[in-house]
Amino acid sequence: MIREFQISDTQLVMQLWLAGNEDAHPFLAKEYYVKQLHTTLSLNVYQKNERALRFYRENGFTIVSKQNDEHTGEIEFTMIWNKNKVE
Repeated sequence: MIREFQISDTQLVMQLWLAGNEDAHPFLAKEYYVKQLHTTLSLNVYQKNERALRFYRENGFTIVSKQNDEHTGEIEFTMIWNKNKVE
């Protein structure tokens, strides 16, 4: 049975996410995924993906631009995380 995500699941979910990404991208150094080693990170997220937007905002990302994804036509945001703003 699948249950609803709980905040207490975050660490385990992130470990699974990291393991999956490392398996899917073995050509990338493991350090690539470690936020502490970077001063700035950027990503794109669809406007309709409200849960992801909330997650990224809660983790210090801010929206810097809005555009249409050329492949899907969906509106997406570019978000930036800056280590210096968080600490």
